Amino acid sequence: MVEYGFFDSVDHDRVYNSKNFSDYFEGLIRDGVYAYVGDKFKVSPGEGISVIVGTGRAKILNRYVKNTSLLPIDIQAADSLYPRIDAIVVGIDTNERIGAIKSIQGVPGENPQNPEIPSDENVLYYVLAYIRIDANAANISFENIRDMRGTSECPWVTSILEPIDGSGIADQYRAMIDRFEADSKELIDKLQSNKEIINNLNSQVEEIQNLRQLVDGIVMNITQGGIAQMLMEVKAARTSSISGDEFSTLSERLDSDFSYLKKVMKAVDVISSYTVVDMEKGDDIESNYYANNTLRINGTGSIDASAFEHREDFSALEVNIGGNVGVGAFGGCTELNTASVNCLKIGSNAFMGCSKLSSITIGKNVTEIGSGILTGSGFYIPNGVRIMYAGTTTEWNAITKAENWIGYGVTVENGVVICTDGNAEV
Repeated sequence: MVEYGFFDSVDHDRVYNSKNFSDYFEGLIRDGVYAYVGDKFKVSPGEGISVIVGTGRAKILNRYVKNTSLLPIDIQAADSLYPRIDAIVVGIDTNERIGAIKSIQGVPGENPQNPEIPSDENVLYYVLAYIRIDANAANISFENIRDMRGTSECPWVTSILEPIDGSGIADQYRAMIDRFEADSKELIDKLQSNKEIINNLNSQVEEIQNLRQLVDGIVMNITQGGIAQMLMEVKAARTSSISGDEFSTLSERLDSDFSYLKKVMKAVDVISSYTVVDMEKGDDIESNYYANNTLRINGTGSIDASAFEHREDFSALEVNIGGNVGVGAFGGCTELNTASVNCLKIGSNAFMGCSKLSSITIGKNVTEIGSGILTGSGFYIPNGVRIMYAGTTTEWNAITKAENWIGYGVTVENGVVICTDGNAEV
């Protein structure tokens, strides 16, 4: 059937409804949550068993849902035996002619699954967040909230009409430069703190002869304490004007500039491949950060409590010390993927909230393990966290362990600790 509109009505010969108006946006703006309106429906913990949904706006089935104030949503009480997963959703139901922000309850179980989300040609809900409610839980923490905005289950609003205005492209270009500068800042600080290594770099860069001149320039700026100023000058020079007589098109200018920045970044990567000593976080230990995102800690002493918590600059960890790993030492390291720990005692909550932790190896020198060392970890790992021990099952059973040494809100792969001569049940 051919449809068209809109035209003025003459003697009521043109009558339109809300669907006719809504369908006007089909193909112009794709459904999703607006990324620049309010709080973008951010889901945060509320009082007790509840969450709070922030302000925002969404386009769904060519209709809209808008929230103009913080919206508390009560969650069904926790099960007494098993955890469950609920969903906080925003959606449209054209059958009922409503838009809603609400919770959809999951089913409790040993391995709870995400609840089924209604979806057909007349009903569509996007998942703002999944909420894990542990057995007998009295509240909800940030570790229990899995943000789904920006995924296929809750996309951002996009347009099929790409902007062609040069100023818009220039803004994107400058934003990318700013991101480059921000991402480099921490690395630059570490390079400046280790001038001796950088001054000796020339003898170790034979593999990058084609970039030697650029590397020497960077080393010179570092030894003079001025690399940060150099990058600021690069940014100023490259963004001061989006046009130039030497370039016939904006595209050529962007290609030239980003080619230059890639060379700078490659040279900085080469320099950073050599060990840079990090700040100390305990007595008689030394921590070294490597360019492959590995943090290695050695020494005869102990790591302080909360020493490295909420760090996001390493994905692999190797600990080999004579003392203890303090309480919460690596809590909230959300980029940590693998860990190897050889010490005397692993303190309570040592790896709490490490959401990407997929495996941990416990060394033979460990004699005691505190409580909840993996609480809330491995949240995004489907099969759970793999735990390995560098000794035999007999040696593993001899270790003193707290009653709930693993913790809550975490699954152990196959429910066992992998030892050198077999598996031990957790």
